[in-house]
Amino acid sequence: MQLRYADIDARDHRLDLLRGFALFAMAVNHLGFHNSLFHTVTGRSVFLINAAEGFFFISGMTLGFIAARDTLGRSVERLLQRTWIVYLATVGIAAGFAALAVSTGLAVWGDPAWIAEGGAGQFLAGVVTLREGFHGSDVLVTYVVYLGVSALALWLLHRGRGIAVGAALGITYLVSQLYPELTEIPVASFRNLAANSPVFFGGLLIGFYRRDLAAWWQRVAAAPLRFTINAMTVVAAALLLWLYATNYTAWPWLGIRLDDTIGLRESAMPPLQLGIVFLYLRAFWILADRLWVAVTAVAGWLLLPLGRASLFTYTAHLVAMVVIFNLPGITDEVGTTAATAIVGLYVAVIYVVVLLRSGARTWLADRPDTVRRLAQRIPATSAAVLVVAAFASGPLWTPTLPDEDLLVWRAEAQALAEYLEDAGVEYELIDEPDLVEIEIDWDDDRSVEIFEEFWIALEEGEIEVDPFEDEGF
Repeated sequence: MQLRYADIDARDHRLDLLRGFALFAMAVNHLGFHNSLFHTVTGRSVFLINAAEGFFFISGMTLGFIAARDTLGRSVERLLQRTWIVYLATVGIAAGFAALAVSTGLAVWGDPAWIAEGGAGQFLAGVVTLREGFHGSDVLVTYVVYLGVSALALWLLHRGRGIAVGAALGITYLVSQLYPELTEIPVASFRNLAANSPVFFGGLLIGFYRRDLAAWWQRVAAAPLRFTINAMTVVAAALLLWLYATNYTAWPWLGIRLDDTIGLRESAMPPLQLGIVFLYLRAFWILADRLWVAVTAVAGWLLLPLGRASLFTYTAHLVAMVVIFNLPGITDEVGTTAATAIVGLYVAVIYVVVLLRSGARTWLADRPDTVRRLAQRIPATSAAVLVVAAFASGPLWTPTLPDEDLLVWRAEAQALAEYLEDAGVEYELIDEPDLVEIEIDWDDDRSVEIFEEFWIALEEGEIEVDPFEDEGF
């Protein structure tokens, strides 16, 4: 029985399958309920590779694969169109879900209370400039930046300067390892973009030169050698999975090196972690290629539709999260069976919405242009109306008043500073917008005595402090 991928369509469905799995895992991990059986498959975002890394690599590879078949002008045009669409989705997700939370009080992914600290104007300005994110938009911020830089990369690749792209990528990564502070970009990304750039742009290079790489691989390695290397890759990935599952008891030194692997990958992506990520990306590709018939028979019905509508799937999972978060009686503290049922319902909602969208697109394909354009504008128009209505309602345009407890403590600290100064006690007052501290020489008995004397006097009413005196209340 033939199990390998043998489809000769222009579209590579293996990319759809793997992208669908990445989006499925991302959606499940974002929801919570980590004791569900679904999370056994997705790795709970703490495995040696996570869904976002798979998504970025496949996205880069897809971009490179398509660009290699197009002219430079067409490639850049398609890229800019995609970048603009993803940017609008990023802004719409952050602003739209913030407006939904503010206007309805519905539970969302994140606390909208912080938006009021600087006012809606500052928040929206931060969203538009990609400095602020909300309800999962930070993943797309990373994607937007990578897509934006890709225009230059495609220009170089179409002019036969792949070595220059590779060199620039290598230098960027090296600088991120040696001088990470020089590569920090002030955007609302959950990752260090420079340190993680080999994942996306490595995929871009592989996708662009995929046919050349495949031909070279056929020339330099005979079939038995290719089979052996592929088998060793899968075995190495399986060995790391076993070590991870057994808490590295066989190789504790490796467990130390891979401790807090997700946080380290997001902030720095050291070479060891990067190598493991590429090992798993290669292993997943081998399995998708060699076991295509079996894998699609089991999971293709779910993963292929999700992967073919990647941006819509990502948005749909954020909508489904709000549905689950606001079901009556739902808490994260449930058993395995209940958690599995909740996550299963959540995945079903996403799947149904994606299928409905696919059906709607098919129906609209035969409708007049005016009907299609109107249907395409309904979601964006609805989101814009919600954002304007919510943020124009008043209070959020004015920054909120300082926290009352902080005001009280600031007034007491300033009164204490005056008391200590009058008593000739040396002190240091730290007074910042979100932090007020006062330090004395705790080894000096007199300083401690005066310090305690102040608090006793304050408690007995001998000293009065009005925290609102200078706040205009």
